[in-house]
Amino acid sequence: MAECLIDYHIDSEATNQLIEDLAILGISGSTIFPGLDHLAKDISSEIGIT
Repeated sequence: MAECLIDYHIDSEATNQLIEDLAILGISGSTIFPGLDHLAKDISSEIGIT
């Protein structure tokens, strides 16, 4: 089973760019984890509420 898993290490400085790139592709928290809590986080971040 371990041969099916891949471990990725993402530099903390690249995190924001990665999130922006994923958003361009239509991938967000609510698409990965569908539910009202992640949808609310996506909407809040889009309108600038933290």
